[in-house]
Amino acid sequence: MHVKFIVGLLVLFTNAAFGQKITLNKDGIKAVPISDTRFLPDLNDDITKWAERNFRNGFDFQDRGEVIRIETLRRNAFTYSNLGETYSYHVKVRFTFYLTEGKRQLLIEILNFMDGQEPSSLKVESLFTSKGTVKDEMFEAVKGLEENLQRAVSRLNLQWK
Repeated sequence: MHVKFIVGLLVLFTNAAFGQKITLNKDGIKAVPISDTRFLPDLNDDITKWAERNFRNGFDFQDRGEVIRIETLRRNAFTYSNLGETYSYHVKVRFTFYLTEGKRQLLIEILNFMDGQEPSSLKVESLFTSKGTVKDEMFEAVKGLEENLQRAVSRLNLQWK
């Protein structure tokens, strides 16, 4: 009984630690506000360490002081099945941190879906209907992609709005 209670508390606190849920829509991912008030050098250092720990297969890193940009390939970011065939995609993604005093935020951009080493014809828009709802056959793909990106960002120990 105590174990279930403790696990429940851990799940609750983990969700509270990263209060912003990453949600994909046909236009991409909405920017995530950062309320962390630490000084810029400390934030830059934490972001650098986060990238080194989480993107071991490589990443491109640009530090321009108040703007940090990281591009990486998230391997096996999501899978989906269609007509009995299972497809697995990697995602080339860009994390851009805007760290100005007045407006601190994280912007996540999906640059390409990758089928192996080649860019795929699949686009973010093709996961959604024209009305902006997730296509039935793409529901698990969108959910898997959101969870993959959520895991990566939740490992970054920042204070979020």
